[in-house]
Amino acid sequence: MTRHFANLDELANALADDVMADLHRKGIEATFGASNLSCAKYIEVEGNGGEVTRLRFSDHKNVRSGPCTTIRIEGFAKPLYAYYDDNGDSIYVTEDSDEYEQFRDCCDFVGFTVSEDDYSRLLKDGLAALS
Repeated sequence: MTRHFANLDELANALADDVMADLHRKGIEATFGASNLSCAKYIEVEGNGGEVTRLRFSDHKNVRSGPCTTIRIEGFAKPLYAYYDDNGDSIYVTEDSDEYEQFRDCCDFVGFTVSEDDYSRLLKDGLAALS
């Protein structure tokens, strides 16, 4: 089973939302933030003594947001393309499918897919970074 996302921003947001929901279920206060320059989403948890632990889901290296754990998401997202046949029906192909090489020059990018296992792993890694 796979999850579909329109872009990496949507994927990062979904992961951050799921982490926030899990933290709130556990009674842990957390704050959410988002970059205005990229798809990066942040979650901050304040521990005892005022120390802040920060998690970041992003598609690039952390260069300006201060100390945090960054989980890179782009390696888990597989591009999804739509090819339209002569009848106007769409055939969806990804870069790792057999059809990609045949259709790649005449496809439209329509989003990303992430396997359920990879999504769960990203979520688990995010939660572990904040515990």
